[in-house]
Amino acid sequence: MTTELLESPQVRDLLDRVSGLDRQGGNPRTKQILRRVVTDLYAVIDEFAVTPEEFWQALAFLPEAALGAVIASAALDLIDFRGFGSLWRLSRGELAIAVIALAGVLSLGVLRGVVIAVGATMAHLLWQASRPRDALLGRIPGRDGLYKLHRHADALPIPGLVIYLPQSALVFFNVEYVTRRMMKRARHLAGPRRWLVLDASAMNEIDSTAVAALEDARAELEQQGIRFGIADLHSRPRALMDRSGLSRRIGADMLFDTAEQAAAAFLDRPLNASDRQSLDL
Repeated sequence: MTTELLESPQVRDLLDRVSGLDRQGGNPRTKQILRRVVTDLYAVIDEFAVTPEEFWQALAFLPEAALGAVIASAALDLIDFRGFGSLWRLSRGELAIAVIALAGVLSLGVLRGVVIAVGATMAHLLWQASRPRDALLGRIPGRDGLYKLHRHADALPIPGLVIYLPQSALVFFNVEYVTRRMMKRARHLAGPRRWLVLDASAMNEIDSTAVAALEDARAELEQQGIRFGIADLHSRPRALMDRSGLSRRIGADMLFDTAEQAAAAFLDRPLNASDRQSLDL
């Protein structure tokens, strides 16, 4: 019944007039889409015997549904799906923060969602800063300079010398982690002369907690017969160490301008009293 009714000339002319197909101009594709929508609507009305009351109730609901669709479409346009894909390839940590921010905005609103996103970002940064990257330095036979052992397979550690490079400022929330890893490296030292040199080239800032931790490390190493030195100190950390007296206790002969200078001093310097004392330990 519905198919026969839709194919009747009267109904087809009506649908053409409603969709604008009987007039020139306009977008033909848009007219075809509108013709299909109106045809389907007419078929539904005929098939389910929709009453006038039901029809007008549906039209009254239509603005709310259309508004919801517009809002949903606008919200989807604000989500950068390509950006999420890029974060998936580049950084899973940043992707997690982005997902947390999206979930916060959708579930709690824009303001609270932004606050949650900022909090997640700060927590991520603190976690990274509390466990900074580090490296051990050594030499490559036949080449000048020092090289990171984990990046250069042909680089070799200098026997009796550990040059430890933390790649971060040294402050209260990461100094325990850094000094623990540094002291762990010192346990592998052997030989008549044993030095541990802290390469401070990446330490642009330290605080009083870090100074106290380095003092404890120096004292513990001294008890083990290991000399502690620092290379390439920046001016602000050096000033803080000078005021605390740590520079004096380390000794001017164990404060070096560069890590290369420290390695040369270790290789060229004869055994002194501290080194001979380590032989008896």
